[in-house]
Amino acid sequence: MTKTATWGVMPAEVADQLRRREWENTAHRRARISGERSSAIRVRLRPPTGPQATANLNQLREYVDAWRRVDITDVEVRWADLRMRGFEPQRVPVEIEFGTFGALAEFIGGRAPAELRRWQDLVDRIEKARPGLRSAAIAALPRLDELDDAEFHELLQVLSQLAPGVGRGRYLRSLPLRGVGTKFIETQQTLVAALLDPTEDVRAAGGLLAWLDAVPRPTGTLLVRALSPEMRDAMLGIDAMWLAASDLVRLRTPARRLIVVENVESGFAVPDVDDAICVAGAGAELHWLSSPWAASRRIAYWGDLDSWGLYLLAQARRIAPTITSIMMDAGTLDAQSAFSEEPTWCPHAFDDWLNPGEKAALEKLRAMPASQRRLEQEKIDSKMIARAIEAWVNS
Repeated sequence: MTKTATWGVMPAEVADQLRRREWENTAHRRARISGERSSAIRVRLRPPTGPQATANLNQLREYVDAWRRVDITDVEVRWADLRMRGFEPQRVPVEIEFGTFGALAEFIGGRAPAELRRWQDLVDRIEKARPGLRSAAIAALPRLDELDDAEFHELLQVLSQLAPGVGRGRYLRSLPLRGVGTKFIETQQTLVAALLDPTEDVRAAGGLLAWLDAVPRPTGTLLVRALSPEMRDAMLGIDAMWLAASDLVRLRTPARRLIVVENVESGFAVPDVDDAICVAGAGAELHWLSSPWAASRRIAYWGDLDSWGLYLLAQARRIAPTITSIMMDAGTLDAQSAFSEEPTWCPHAFDDWLNPGEKAALEKLRAMPASQRRLEQEKIDSKMIARAIEAWVNS
């Protein structure tokens, strides 16, 4: 319809106006959902005067018909009589009022209704996991909306288990949390702190680490963990320490077993093992495996299951040929579904240093879509990790 007068706001125009003013405005949206601002919203429809309507009856008919078709719960279109010379008084829409924010979402249409239902579900689930966090969850909705289902489930597990002092001087990734990947709590600590702060005064305590009594991990070093009480005694009662690779070459330990883990995050997921230590976070820095103390140990290697992870395994085996891999075969791939993208495929030739199961995994990965060629260590269930390590110990 082409307008010939500046009157008569149509439903689509109101929806577009409210989408920009209320829905896409994060502050307004948060305030409406939380109740800080009234959910009642009124919009004037600029009805015509009598002479304006008489001069364009077609526009009047379209204007009236469009608003008669609006039929949404908690949306009220208000009407008034319009006097027109030569005609009986006509009922015309003059104002629309939305009783709830949900009604506004339905009126705007598109993705808005589904988005609002999702936001309400996220907030309700957080409130159920830890009562008292509703307002903080609403404030954090833009960040919460970025989490996938698995990450949000981990967040709920974290929120339901954290308490002041639970860290007891441990590293953040070694907190005793059930059902949570070792990497999640560290990568999402800003979000976790924001959610907890209104009820737990996290900022007043000095931040999340101070509130938990946890310590940050050093950078540029490798994690060394004692995996049994005897090994902790040998490390002067210390559960874990950080060493530079150059210092690791000179390590002295009575442990007969050594578990090498590509990433620090997964080093914290390794369960207790008799007579063993774990070295995690080495990545490509593997030269220390040639040191006398490492060469005399029984060694297991666990890394990401992608082309680069298998390449690092091959590099480790070049240095220590007796290394056994764990969870880096085709069977592990078949048992998992949480794959992600590997940005680049490793260009180096290293197949000669892989055993048949590892080669089969490499070929399976090569045949998979690029978006699914990586199985990160952090995605493997703790029970599977425990079973795989137990099988290695008993082999």
